[in-house]
Amino acid sequence: MQKTIQKKVFIIAEIANSHEGKITEAKKIITAAANAKADAVKFQKIIADELAERDHENYQMYKNLEMSDKEWKELIQFSKKLKIKFYVDVFGLKGIQDISKLKIDGVKIHSTDLNNPKLLKFATKLKIPILLSTAGCTLSEIDHAVTTLSKNELILMHSFQGYPTEIKDLNLKRILALKEKFALPIGLMDHVSGDSKLSMIVPLLGIGLGVEIIEKHITLDRSKKGLDYFSALNPNEFLLLVALIKKSQLAMGKQSFELGKNELQYRILHKKNEITKMNLKKNTILNESMIEFKRT
Repeated sequence: MQKTIQKKVFIIAEIANSHEGKITEAKKIITAAANAKADAVKFQKIIADELAERDHENYQMYKNLEMSDKEWKELIQFSKKLKIKFYVDVFGLKGIQDISKLKIDGVKIHSTDLNNPKLLKFATKLKIPILLSTAGCTLSEIDHAVTTLSKNELILMHSFQGYPTEIKDLNLKRILALKEKFALPIGLMDHVSGDSKLSMIVPLLGIGLGVEIIEKHITLDRSKKGLDYFSALNPNEFLLLVALIKKSQLAMGKQSFELGKNELQYRILHKKNEITKMNLKKNTILNESMIEFKRT
């Protein structure tokens, strides 16, 4: 079985492209994620010519989101100073080749590249954790990618890539199926609307199903409806989510039946004991009518 990133639930603040190509904005969001006590931030390595043809309606937008190696290095160094890990989504061979030369802490292969043989082959050389998105993928596609990357530190990420995701499309029980089938750590990428109360609840449901990573979008102000705002939380909301995740994991506790200190104290105070209804003389033969159960 592959090793996990760490024992506690690992929380990724997904910045994606909410910075809209502005490095100063990116730094503000990294700071917000660090203040919210996320374990990592995650960006998307956008290369327009790797994503779309030049006549595609979003080509120019992708072009505007491209960042130079110098800018990537600056963001990585900035994150390190704030003691928050730096993960990156990739969308093709050039993207993973370029970003892996930098000091990133992990990479996510997008589900659209799960059957990209050149990308997967290159990824086998990486010594950092690989998050593998399973959104919209068939079991055979997932199986092929897992087999190819069997020697890597691999984490399967469950999600539905709708923006925002409708509740009926969540299929959270698929997490259990992935765990049983692949015996790998599983993460949850939650894309429920940031305006919905369930945006705080769905990640906690994932913890109950045993996920080891929670990924949720973050933005500075969702009301501005910038890029990647649909499922994003504002900084104060993200801070609350992190607190809820930590408390929820604490509530899950352990599977063992070894009683804890507070449980033992409860027994002392509330457990009933066998006592007799009267004072007994020496050599009295006991019978059931003499005994009752009471707290003492």
